[in-house]
Amino acid sequence: MRRSMIAAVVVLLVVSLATSSRAQTPAERCLSMRLALLGATMSTRLHCHAWAVGTRTSPAEACLAYGDAVLAERLPAAGCASEEEIATLIDLAQAGTAALVDAQTVASRVSEFESGVWNTEAIVDFARTYDPAMAWPDTSCRSTGHCPDLHILRCETTERPDGTLDTTCTAAPESRFQGSHFPVFVTENTALPTGEILVRVTDGGAPFEIVVTLSADGMSYTGRGRIDALPIFIVGSRVR
Repeated sequence: MRRSMIAAVVVLLVVSLATSSRAQTPAERCLSMRLALLGATMSTRLHCHAWAVGTRTSPAEACLAYGDAVLAERLPAAGCASEEEIATLIDLAQAGTAALVDAQTVASRVSEFESGVWNTEAIVDFARTYDPAMAWPDTSCRSTGHCPDLHILRCETTERPDGTLDTTCTAAPESRFQGSHFPVFVTENTALPTGEILVRVTDGGAPFEIVVTLSADGMSYTGRGRIDALPIFIVGSRVR
């Protein structure tokens, strides 16, 4: 019995070693090469984006194309992909890299958006009902010194020690309503998959939301939302 068990174990070991040490099939070799080159291509493109962020420039096209060119050259040479398959693989590498970059950029911008001091102008439009596609309000009335349909606030946002954001506002001289000060607004920011930021504002009453788009350099923004049925528009810039 003992000898038969030992013999069985030896047979299993021999079979296992033979299986694990056999030569790769052509399909396995090509799959291995595809995965390695896809990884190298994405790594190259990510390094291009990282360098661009560090130098505050756009990713160089020559840099981005380098990894694509290596993949496009080596796979056909090894007989592992047709031109159509290579185009698909490059598209996948570009899309995967873009998704990673976008995810990190949104998170970074929300963090940056919450770490500075911002000056903002908010305009509440009393002449229209909110529509997501509506145009920016006509502010030509400002040159006359009075805007009967617009409530215009000049605001400053700062970060408190606990990480929350406080916004204090005063009415512009031409605003429909006047006042020396208004309640402090507390805002909470959330990254959206589109790259925009959803700003949820609380002023002591019902909260309202504004969708904000940051500029490419992260130093200014525009946004729109509504307070009940009234549209609100904001434009601002970073002070520090």
